[in-house]
Amino acid sequence: MVNALKQTGSKELTNFLDRARRSDRNRRLGARPRHSGATSRPSNNACDFEGEPGEGKEVGQLFRRSPLAAAALAAALAFVLGARPAHAVDLELDLGLLNRVAGRVNGIERLLRYDPTRGFLYDRYLTPANTSVQYSFLARVAAQLSLARWLSIGFAADSGEVRVADRVPGTDGSLITPVPSSADETRVTANGRRFVDEAKSTFFIRQAYIELAAPSTRWMTLRAGRLAASFGRGVIYDDFGLGGELSLHFDKLSSKVPLRLDLQGLIPTRSWSTGMQSVLLSSRLSWVLSSMLGIVEAIGISAAYFHDGNNNFGALMQPMLTEVAVDVSAPQQYADIVAALTSSGVASKADVVWFGLDAKKLIGDFSLYGAVYLELGSVTLDNPLAGLRSQLPPTVARRIPGRNPIEVDTFGVAVDLRASYLLTERLAIGAFLLFLSGEGNPFLDDQIGSRYSSFLGVVPYMTHTNLFFSGGLNETFSGRQAAASGVNGRGVIAFGPTARWEITEKAALRGSVVPLLSAVPSASGGRFYGVEIDAVGSFQPWSWLRLSVEYDVLIPGSFFAGSGAVHKAIVGVDLLYGI
Repeated sequence: MVNALKQTGSKELTNFLDRARRSDRNRRLGARPRHSGATSRPSNNACDFEGEPGEGKEVGQLFRRSPLAAAALAAALAFVLGARPAHAVDLELDLGLLNRVAGRVNGIERLLRYDPTRGFLYDRYLTPANTSVQYSFLARVAAQLSLARWLSIGFAADSGEVRVADRVPGTDGSLITPVPSSADETRVTANGRRFVDEAKSTFFIRQAYIELAAPSTRWMTLRAGRLAASFGRGVIYDDFGLGGELSLHFDKLSSKVPLRLDLQGLIPTRSWSTGMQSVLLSSRLSWVLSSMLGIVEAIGISAAYFHDGNNNFGALMQPMLTEVAVDVSAPQQYADIVAALTSSGVASKADVVWFGLDAKKLIGDFSLYGAVYLELGSVTLDNPLAGLRSQLPPTVARRIPGRNPIEVDTFGVAVDLRASYLLTERLAIGAFLLFLSGEGNPFLDDQIGSRYSSFLGVVPYMTHTNLFFSGGLNETFSGRQAAASGVNGRGVIAFGPTARWEITEKAALRGSVVPLLSAVPSASGGRFYGVEIDAVGSFQPWSWLRLSVEYDVLIPGSFFAGSGAVHKAIVGVDLLYGI
């Protein structure tokens, strides 16, 4: 029957059927295709198309161009994706070994290094001065066991990015670390942490959940356990956590009720033993404009609440303490004091809410997406520098705030706009604009106010570019952590053209050219991060092998000290297996 339908349709239909099978398999395994095999679920955002701009857009065009193809496609998918006995037990397994060799020239050093014999290495901070070549890998396994049409169990584990690091972060997560003076300080890390610490904290288990679903239309699904979750398309949260999510898609019951409601409640931590005092609650209500075969056009409103009970926002303030150490420029006799205080961490308490409006629409050959988020709340930060003022000369101490704790209200804005145009079935061009509000350093007296305007996310994860953001071949390698917008909370304005070319079913190219600016000036007065140029190519000759190459360059601007161009090249060899 399927072969007959393929012949009745077209080559476009055949190609799309193959992609639909892969998409359905990824959905049931909880994989996010655009993350190159990451063990992460598709976003609850009903208007969030997976993949690059233009991917999936050809479906809408196929419907418009060929009613016969649309009818054949619907029948084929009903048969291919839905034809299995209600009582069948089904196991799906996904294995992967992702290998990377990455070379970096003039990488920007974002950590202030401190050496007991040399003091703070100010000359390297925020300068293009870090050159390295490293091998790393990530091993993963994901499985889904469907016990019935209404019951399934999911599991995913991965090693994180495993590599030999010549500089190991402190176990307390501090950003000011000694410069290693011997080979003994070279350690194996996983996701940027000591390997043993990652193992003790997470056991390398990323997902372990049970899913209940309405057996016929799946209009209602409930998942509970350790989950991969996303809110705000990664602008606010995209990571693993403990909790549950409920999806009520009423449009699947009746076209007269085109509404979808998605609810999440999470303890946002990868650990099984720490981070249990924080909670993230989120909701999204969407008006479905159209929905066919998983392609959804909708307008949505969303809201989220986060209680920080584990110093999450204090962790993202660590770079600001680093900046204070640079600003103070203490003489060598005071360097030990500054190093001790700024390495001690920042305790925090916070209650923050977000409100969002988003929309996704296909218009002819165009695909349009837009979202706006407002962030409001209150944050209390312990000030580990307050006691330092009396121990330093007045000319130095006056730069350090004396208030402890520091209490600020927060108000941040995020805007995410994307558009793509399908030139052919395989070639799409597009553009995007990302704005995240920024603010100065709350630990410097002359910049402290009653409001902190840098947009705060719980665990933001954005892939708009490969160097400045977290895109490219190493998307799946990200350990992810709380972070203020931009560099040291200064915000970001990023915009530029993108392109994706699916040369064949097995080969693809994509690239972008993106100017980047900060929302407010850096400590040195500059606002221009620079221009980033990215290019990524992939070739998958067989189902079990994927070869990839990436080259990125960032031409730094006035925000950073120094002017050397940052270069990054990655070669990837991925071994894959799935049943």
